[in-house]
Amino acid sequence: MEGPGVKLIAEKLKFVIGEKVVEVGGNTKQPKEQIIGKELLNVKSHGKNLFLIFDDFVVKVHFMMFGSFSLEEREKPVRLKLKLGNVYFYNASIKFISYNDVKLYDSELDVLSKKWNRKKVMGLMKNDKRPVTDVLLDQAIFAGVGNIIKNEVIGYAKVHPLSKTNNIPLALQRKILDEARDFSEVFFQVRKEGKWLREKMKFYRKYKCNYCSQKITVKKIGKTNRMTFWCEKCFVKY
Repeated sequence: MEGPGVKLIAEKLKFVIGEKVVEVGGNTKQPKEQIIGKELLNVKSHGKNLFLIFDDFVVKVHFMMFGSFSLEEREKPVRLKLKLGNVYFYNASIKFISYNDVKLYDSELDVLSKKWNRKKVMGLMKNDKRPVTDVLLDQAIFAGVGNIIKNEVIGYAKVHPLSKTNNIPLALQRKILDEARDFSEVFFQVRKEGKWLREKMKFYRKYKCNYCSQKITVKKIGKTNRMTFWCEKCFVKY
């Protein structure tokens, strides 16, 4: 799950802030019983991570590729169930951490944070020798960017995904990080309004180039081996 989806879940869970957990369940091996009787003080998101904040610990939820959240129980195995309005997490990584651990997550790198720092992100990005496909998915630089956003960004920038980031002209690097921010916000707003994201996607899972109508190259590439879409004619390799 990408950052916009996690931020939306955080917003949806605001209604249970102040409630006490009266029951827990699920197959997580974390010490979930210690949540019983605890009041949920806050819910925050950072990139792809969701934080449920209690008085002396924090439950960190990472939805990975196929995780989900529901206010109604489903048939599939639940990873963590919290009864404070009935909250269910499926196929997610659950970890108990301290509030000091949460502070280590830099909001200036979160593409959807009001504190997002364009200059700081640029400083981390501009001399990176890795392919841009890997840099965009690096959560220590672009927190919240996932494979959909990555493909849209390289498409709008017309940059070949295997371009070495430090070889990309600085003006184009700035466009890349701005597109990452802008499309993340579009992604979030569309999901918040309950609309189909595919209507906004011009490159992800598209098999004809949006610029020249030529057949798109589709291949799993990069360190994370994620499906990537690009046009050999229009996307420049640096």
